[in-house]
Amino acid sequence: LNPGATAAQINSAIASCPAGQVVFLNAGTYNITSAGILFDAKSNVTLRGAGPNLTILKFTAGCAGTIGANVCVQNANGGNWWAGSPGNVSNWTAGYAKGSAQITLSTTANLQVGTIVILDQLDDTTDDGTIYNCFTVTTCTEQGPDAGRTGRGQHQTVRVTAINGSLVTITPPLNMPNWRADRAPQAWWSSNLPVSGVGIENLTLDHAGAAQSEYGIQFINAVNGWVRNVRSINSKNAHINFYQSSHVTVRDSYFYGVQGGGSQSYGMEPWLADDLLIENNIFQHVTNAIIHSGSTASVFAYNYAIDDFFINPT
Repeated sequence: LNPGATAAQINSAIASCPAGQVVFLNAGTYNITSAGILFDAKSNVTLRGAGPNLTILKFTAGCAGTIGANVCVQNANGGNWWAGSPGNVSNWTAGYAKGSAQITLSTTANLQVGTIVILDQLDDTTDDGTIYNCFTVTTCTEQGPDAGRTGRGQHQTVRVTAINGSLVTITPPLNMPNWRADRAPQAWWSSNLPVSGVGIENLTLDHAGAAQSEYGIQFINAVNGWVRNVRSINSKNAHINFYQSSHVTVRDSYFYGVQGGGSQSYGMEPWLADDLLIENNIFQHVTNAIIHSGSTASVFAYNYAIDDFFINPT
C-alpha cells in the first residue's frame, strides 16, 4: 500500500492477506482517521513498513470494541472475554505439582487444542512462612490486586496441547510449587482460539492525535506475536498493553513520550500476560518503562530507560 491508504484499506489488506505473508506499507505518512489498525482473529500476518524513519502512521482514531488502542491484535471476541466475565470456568481438581504438564478439570466444555487457559487460585489468608499470596489493601499491599479475578491473585497463562476426557495437557508446565486443593484452584478460558503469529515491524506509530485511545498497541488473547524495529510516540496510556496473552516479543524498538504523564502512562504493561520477552528497547520520557501487573515467567532484559516523566495530578 502507498501513502493515502485509509485505515479501512489497510485493515482490508490484513483481513485478506494469506497466512505467512506481509502487508507492506511503502515509505510516507499515513493518516489513520476513521478507525485503528485491526487484526481481528487474523493470524500469521505481518504489518511491515519501509523503516521507522520512512513509514509513519499518524492516528486520530482507534479500534472499536476493545479496551482501547490504535493497533489492536485480538481474537474473535476481543475484549469480551476478561477477568470480570471469564466465559468458561472449571474447577481444577488434580495435577498441582510444579513442572506438571497435565491437569484435571471438572469440565472441558468449549475447550480446544490451542486455547489460552488462565489458571488461578484463592489468595492466602495467613502467612505460613512459605509463599504468601495476599492482595488485601492495608494488610499486605498499598494498591490492591492486579488484573486477575477478584480474590485470585496467583495465576498462570498456559495453552492447551491435548485433551483426553478431563485430562488436559498444557504448555508451559506449572511454574509455581504452591498450587493446592484447599485454595480452590480453577481454570477459565475463551470459547475462541487466540490470534497467533502477528508481527508489527519497521514503522513509526504516532499516537499524539488519538487522545481517546488508551494504548498504542494492544494484544488481547494473543500468542506468539512480536513488535520489532518500531518507534512509538506519545501514547495516551501504555505504548503496548498485553492482556490475557503469552509468548509475545518486543525487541529493538523505541518508545517516546506520553500524553498525560500520570499513572498508567507506561512503556510496557502486561495484564494477565505471561512468558513475554521484552529486550533491547529504549524508553524515553515515559512514566515507567515496564510495569509488572501480574506477569509470570517473563524476561525483561537489556532495555534502557531515561528521563522518567510523571506529573502527579492534584
